[in-house]
Amino acid sequence: MASVDVAIVPALPTTAPAFEGYDLDASIGSSPWTGVFNLTGLPVLTVPCGMSTQGLPIGMQIVAQAFDEPAALRVGVG
Repeated sequence: MASVDVAIVPALPTTAPAFEGYDLDASIGSSPWTGVFNLTGLPVLTVPCGMSTQGLPIGMQIVAQAFDEPAALRVGVG
């Protein structure tokens, strides 16, 4: 059985919203992408990983095993 140190998953189902059109109520629907890790208590580091064609940032989450925050940080800054 293979061991996984970290998982890389999207931070949101879309790019970051533009500030001018930001709707807090609409953003609540994207919480399942991040909220699951709040419930499990797994350490997560969210970092930008690119830009959309509109120039908006795209984010990814680096999810580590329980109590292994250093692994998420090593991947995120390395």
